Amino acid sequence: MNLPESLKKFKMFKNFLKALGFLTLFPLPQKILEEKELAPASSWFPVVGYLLGAIYFYLAKFLSAKFPSELISLVILILMVLLTGALHLDGLADWADSLGGKNPEERLKIMKEPQIGSFGALGLLIVLLGKFSALKILILQSNLLPIFFIPGLARFGLCLLLFSLPYLRETGLGKAFIFKQSKYQLWLAFLFTLFPLVIFPFIKLWILLGISFLVFIGFRALTLKLFEGFTGDILGAGCELCEMVLLLSACFLF
Repeated sequence: MNLPESLKKFKMFKNFLKALGFLTLFPLPQKILEEKELAPASSWFPVVGYLLGAIYFYLAKFLSAKFPSELISLVILILMVLLTGALHLDGLADWADSLGGKNPEERLKIMKEPQIGSFGALGLLIVLLGKFSALKILILQSNLLPIFFIPGLARFGLCLLLFSLPYLRETGLGKAFIFKQSKYQLWLAFLFTLFPLVIFPFIKLWILLGISFLVFIGFRALTLKLFEGFTGDILGAGCELCEMVLLLSACFLF
């Protein structure tokens, strides 16, 4: 193996670590998360999602023979919050609060406020209850495979939003990912998303992929209408809503 190929593989692994450090609480050196180098890491978002899904899947499988479904669902839900540092839930709350604004400028202003309002609290309650209920049903049905796949599918949706919407702020987490974006990164993310689906060629999983596309097409249209672009909070809200919809859909599909 020549040196350029070695360096290229190392760079890809480093991009994976950046995505892991951005989307989770796994500790990484701060220098890895340099702003100008974050854009290529977005290709690895689905991989990080599948890694999280694998943790949830094997934990549910291990606990299902020993504990009631309610307790397992609660443990997995808490783990979903802890491993991601509630990053997307914080965005969901801010996004929900902003819906009370009358125009895009007012909505963006509301989204920056640190307090959680009634819309934000209601949004969090709906999503957390929706996820808990879906997890409980899937565990009762012994249909654990969606728990592995859905976090990856939802995070591919983040890539779609990043590449198809303008960024609205001068600074912020989202700005780091629009620097030097390319179609190659989106196609790479798509291939990473498809790879596990090819290994497990179940038609129901492909239906979930189709549902994830529909969710983000709808969410993108709503975002353009309400905000005319995206912020980090909007990305987080999209990810949380997609996860909830996919989990609930899996209860009927599997």
